[in-house]
Amino acid sequence: MKRLLLSLQSDGALERAVAAVDQGAEWPAAADVAELSLVCAAHEELPTHAKLWIDPFRTQHSTQRLPPTPHAMTAPLLHYFRVADLHLSPALQKKAADAGFTMVGSEICFNIQATGSLDADETKKLEYLLCETFEPEKFGSKSFLTGTVMEVGPRQQFTSAWSTNAVSICHSIALTKIVRIEKSRRYQV
Repeated sequence: MKRLLLSLQSDGALERAVAAVDQGAEWPAAADVAELSLVCAAHEELPTHAKLWIDPFRTQHSTQRLPPTPHAMTAPLLHYFRVADLHLSPALQKKAADAGFTMVGSEICFNIQATGSLDADETKKLEYLLCETFEPEKFGSKSFLTGTVMEVGPRQQFTSAWSTNAVSICHSIALTKIVRIEKSRRYQV
């Protein structure tokens, strides 16, 4: 296995590359395609001269084509929720009142992207990392909010610095299937 450098030297290069593949251009073997499409989907809006290192792709090409939807995310997405008292902030309540609604509850949602299903040991490690140790009853895989919920979080196209650090921590304790963790705030209104 070798690294394949995909260098996008101009705006729109990613879109042109995907269009070329859709029209029958050659690409790496099918076994490598899912990982590549995941990388592309996470970097849809790349600046000029952006470079992506895609590992571990073979440098030899095959005649196999990408599936018709190369941007489809193939990795499972997990969600965990933790009760938070964000809605109790007087400043936030004032802004909500000015907008014409009242916040009655809040929670943090962890959106976790993995390359495959986690086994019981991996799930236990992940839950330990995300759970507050002094309030484990306020953490779970189901939302604590009901009714109308507003969710505020980072854009899907960009990985936050918080996510990069969280993934590094996961990899350091052998949770190597985790590729992205984003945190969003959810408010019951």
